[in-house]
Amino acid sequence: MLQQRAAQLAEEMTENIRDSAERDRMLAGIIEQTSEAIITTNLDRSVVNWNPAAERMFGYSSEEMHGRKFDELQLPSEQHFCDSDELTNNNDIERYATQNGGSIYVRSISSMLLDDDGNHVGETLILHDISQEKVSHDQLLLWGMVFKHSGEAILITDADNRIITVNQSFTDITGYENDEVVGEFPAILSSGRHDEDFYAEMWGQVQETGYWKGEIWNRRKDGTVFPEWLTITTLSDGAGHICNYIAIFSDATSYKEKEERIQHMAHHDALTGLPNRTLMQDRLEMAIAKAKRIHGNVAILFIDLDRFKVINDSLGHHYGDMLLKIVAKRLTSVVRASDTVCRQGGDEFIIILPEVESIGDVAHIAEKLLKSVSEECRVDNEVLKVSPSIGISLFPDDGNDIATLIKNADTAMYHAKESGRANFQFFTERLNQILLQRMEIERELSMAIQREQLTLHYQPQIDLTSGQVTGAEALLRWNHPTLGSVSPMKFIQIAEEAGLIGEIGVWVLGQVFAFAARWNRHPQLSQLVFSANVSARQLEDTAFAESVERLLNESGFPADRLELEITETAIMEDIQRSIPPLTELKSLGVKIAIDDFGTGYSSLNYLKRLPISRLKIDRSFISDIPEDKSDERITHAIINLAQSLNLEVIAEGVESEEQTRFLIEAGCLNAQGFFYARPLAEHDFVAFVEQSSVTNSPS
Repeated sequence: MLQQRAAQLAEEMTENIRDSAERDRMLAGIIEQTSEAIITTNLDRSVVNWNPAAERMFGYSSEEMHGRKFDELQLPSEQHFCDSDELTNNNDIERYATQNGGSIYVRSISSMLLDDDGNHVGETLILHDISQEKVSHDQLLLWGMVFKHSGEAILITDADNRIITVNQSFTDITGYENDEVVGEFPAILSSGRHDEDFYAEMWGQVQETGYWKGEIWNRRKDGTVFPEWLTITTLSDGAGHICNYIAIFSDATSYKEKEERIQHMAHHDALTGLPNRTLMQDRLEMAIAKAKRIHGNVAILFIDLDRFKVINDSLGHHYGDMLLKIVAKRLTSVVRASDTVCRQGGDEFIIILPEVESIGDVAHIAEKLLKSVSEECRVDNEVLKVSPSIGISLFPDDGNDIATLIKNADTAMYHAKESGRANFQFFTERLNQILLQRMEIERELSMAIQREQLTLHYQPQIDLTSGQVTGAEALLRWNHPTLGSVSPMKFIQIAEEAGLIGEIGVWVLGQVFAFAARWNRHPQLSQLVFSANVSARQLEDTAFAESVERLLNESGFPADRLELEITETAIMEDIQRSIPPLTELKSLGVKIAIDDFGTGYSSLNYLKRLPISRLKIDRSFISDIPEDKSDERITHAIINLAQSLNLEVIAEGVESEEQTRFLIEAGCLNAQGFFYARPLAEHDFVAFVEQSSVTNSPS
């Protein structure tokens, strides 16, 4: 159109330029009135004529531009990503400055201006402002590039929702080429995971608001389903009628996987993969809520692994971690699919049993758990064995909220440990009172040394042939201002479980050595052997032998006058791990005695390997002699066993002359018990030794 108009004007302007003045006036009028910017220039491009349309286009008046070179207004062309397009590459399109500091794009048509002799004297330029056209064109190219190279899939449909085009990302994500989906409905991607109500609500919102955004599952060409984040918008015509739907979506698979990993990490134990405390509380809350609706029951099993700390401390965290993984699998394999096994932390687990019918059902599951967890397992080259102590609380009988139910299950678990471990106990209110008492004892015991409430009593050990005192067993006593005299049977186990036994054990040895030092010059006391009890927890402590050695060195107490007693049960609990620390203690010169011998399951093979010097016959075999002949036979057997192994033997709990005679006849020449003396305070013990020496001295 522009070229036709330019040709017409050029023809009118150049045809017979020597015509009459009337033609000149007519031509000047056309130039003045036309909407096209028309300028004429000399050969050097200086402006001769500048019509009103040029003034409006550039903002400069004819007077301002007369004689000024037109090329001074020309600006360098801006380079765009779309410069390869023909619109920008046309040589007749230039960019010019305007008077207001802006710029415009101009398409120009030029023709030569001739004088009367036909000489080329200048140019006539017809200019058309295409700035708006170029902006629209550039925007169209821009959106085309965005559509083509967008990382998000783009799908465009017509008013009937049939696909008219898709971009490359759509193909990359779904596997469908453009030709395969054009003319199809977007439902070709439907995954089948959403019901009709979902789609009805989605399209209803699109029709109502022209917009919908959300997560949706679709199906690829290969049949796999995937999550996507989808936005649908509508395009409407001037009358407000929808003419296109545009769907933009991205594959949310990696995001969903990452989100699921984060959620899993937040709600599951990293080591075992079991639900953690947070998820456990959520599951238990749901189980309780359902039980309330249906008037049902929920069981909570609180599990603590017996002897796990020994394995973890002695072999290292690698073995401990591997053992926890094995236990987690065993627990999960026993329970129902509807049950939840959680790791509470450390070596503690909680199992939620929803909708249990009876206590018997719970007990049956607990028995299976005991059996499964207690089986030996192999980690690398080590054979490991733990057992579970299980406490059980029931909703609604033992509590109506999570905190109470877990606390009560925990209380029952402690009772299971106190009952010998490797068993399960149901919560009762009596157990709750026991726990409160236990907590008070633990709290007060932690300050007993500082408050000087602990003392030692010494029970003499007698040579039955001479009647002389050969040694003494140091026995711990606790006198509390309000609790009174607290039995060692009650507080020693609490000290072990609370981690206080190490400090107390060191204190006991320090007191024994100090007592011996005070009476070191006493002729009857300077050669006595002092015995102190060692718990399994102390033996498990890798620093225990170092502590004993340090105390011996600091006090100067002879190591061969110290005897450490450890129960047969504690040694046999893990014979392989008992031997090294006992051997280390033996290397210091310390005597080792097995206390309460006969109550465990020692074999002759293990006894030969243990670095022990004496067996101590348990009082349960002595107390019924001479009435119980079975006990006599057992005692005879223990004495003979000790003699065959070249071990000393001593009987505890002797309370009568008859028992003393039996022991002498059987070959046991050392004993202690109430028949000779009760445990005595320091000065009473010294007096007893002195009196014993006088009474039994040769006349």
